[in-house]
Amino acid sequence: MERDTYALYQTLGVQKSATEEEIKKAYRRLALRYHPDKNPSATDTDQFKAITHAYEILSDPKKRSVYDKYGEMGVSMLDSVAGVLFDPDIEGPLCMAFFTISFLACLFIIFFAFLSARIDKSITWSYGIVFIPMWIIDFLIFLVLIANAKRDTGEDDDIDDEFEGSYDEDPEIRERAREIRRKQRKRIAQLRNSLSFVYILLIFSFEVLVVLRADNKIEKSAIVFIPYFLLEVINLYPSVIKYINLLSSIRAFDGNINSSWKTKIKLFIDSFWWFFIRISLAILILLKLEGIINRSWGIIFIPLYISGLRYFFQILWQWYSLRKSDPLPNRGKVDVIVSAVAFVVIGALFYTVVGLLASRLDGNTGIKISSILIPVFITLSIFLCCTGCCLPCVLLNWNMDEMNGNTEASLVSANKRITYPTEIVTAGPSGISNSSV
Repeated sequence: MERDTYALYQTLGVQKSATEEEIKKAYRRLALRYHPDKNPSATDTDQFKAITHAYEILSDPKKRSVYDKYGEMGVSMLDSVAGVLFDPDIEGPLCMAFFTISFLACLFIIFFAFLSARIDKSITWSYGIVFIPMWIIDFLIFLVLIANAKRDTGEDDDIDDEFEGSYDEDPEIRERAREIRRKQRKRIAQLRNSLSFVYILLIFSFEVLVVLRADNKIEKSAIVFIPYFLLEVINLYPSVIKYINLLSSIRAFDGNINSSWKTKIKLFIDSFWWFFIRISLAILILLKLEGIINRSWGIIFIPLYISGLRYFFQILWQWYSLRKSDPLPNRGKVDVIVSAVAFVVIGALFYTVVGLLASRLDGNTGIKISSILIPVFITLSIFLCCTGCCLPCVLLNWNMDEMNGNTEASLVSANKRITYPTEIVTAGPSGISNSSV
């Protein structure tokens, strides 16, 4: 990828290794020379704009670091959605994210391979062995929660130091306020960590009960779903907070104490939509497993179809709203098209799995689980290929380009270059100057 990372330095007449002070001096000197008040010509005005633009980028440490690596293209992308990828400090976390996603993708691929082989009776292992990749993931998440709990405790003093000196009151009052803040943060951190531990323990309990039910160690499916419904109770809390905050924001914006019932219903649906979808699906599956409902599994999965229809009509409504606007916003049009393409691709893969799974659960033994999970394997393989190979190679290529760029010879000012008369530099066949012979 060709990137010009010298043009702005040439505009200011400084080296790429110039300090902030040198850049500032060069800008002041050139700004005085090409300022429109002194030189009103169009050429000098354009030159002044170029000098100002170069200084705005090179005087900002973050923008300068991005420019040195990616050129002006990277600087222009900083304010976009993908701008975080051009952050010079993102390489370490990005590599860690690549490794984590690749490792998780490998574990999920192994798990689904074991699961399909076990259900298709290619192997006769216990489901406890089949779930070993999931146990590994749970254990790693548990370790991460422990590390976060310790880090939250150790960061209290650092946060207190940031607030130190922000009060003009008596030192005793300031110390008392500091102690109150520390206790509040400690309670919030303890609550957050406790909920996280309870959450992962409920997930682990649900997986254990699924394994026991699959191995016929327990008979009632209702027991299996107890941890799941407790999880949904915890998930309900953020939805309630979101609903209350949305109502408060609308009241503050409109100035009305009582919002209209239509607004309340719309906010309620937006806040609790996925909660009702998950709960209704879990209840239907439980009733089907207990034999209370004898309908086809295709009917049991109706909540999944409803969720797909909601997103379908949402995309149509966005497109209709854009068509009504004049002129048609290019950014909004692109967003809707990208959303539609993503919906078609993801929906095709997801509902293919749902349809084949419903047919298999209804007794169609001609369909193997390994065939049903083909879209899952394709998706996970793409993630593994991107995060384990393609994206790291792109990141490595950027770093190699930067290293090669740093080894290039630095540009020398035209006033300091050594020049020779043309009659002296004419070389003969032997490569020795003719005038020197």
